[in-house]
Amino acid sequence: MNKNYIILIASILILSSCTIGGNVNQITSVSFSEKQTQVIASGETSNIESKLVVVCFNRYFNEDKFGKTFNFEHRLDTVNYRKDMLVEIFLEQKMNTERAVEINKIEENRDLIKIHYQITEKESDTPNSPFIIVKTPKSKKTFKFIENGKELNSNTKNTYIKN
Repeated sequence: MNKNYIILIASILILSSCTIGGNVNQITSVSFSEKQTQVIASGETSNIESKLVVVCFNRYFNEDKFGKTFNFEHRLDTVNYRKDMLVEIFLEQKMNTERAVEINKIEENRDLIKIHYQITEKESDTPNSPFIIVKTPKSKKTFKFIENGKELNSNTKNTYIKN
């Protein structure tokens, strides 16, 4: 009986020290589930000068960056931005290199969305500047981009909004 009482008091002390010392809102769920995705556009010529990784909540980014014809050609004007968002990766051209980009998966937990993508390169006489645009259900969570298994330096939230 005395042993059970000591274990109970020790448990209470441990639990109370955890909640007193930290903010409950800082607890992050580590369990991730894969989000539904659909590739809606890809190509070999983005004409971008440097790599661009972006999450779009409306049509204005592509319209401002590439013109209205880009939205029309890739049917981006058919996206319902009230319920969906676009994850877009554009690569710049590298001399003597053919490149490819693929979004492997997009996963989320209670606080975070992770976007995993792969870039591959091979020597070639015909360099390209590929891009991919993926549609996924809209979220206002923070995003992390993971390129070839390595996390990029910045988190993003509300990446492109224009009223």
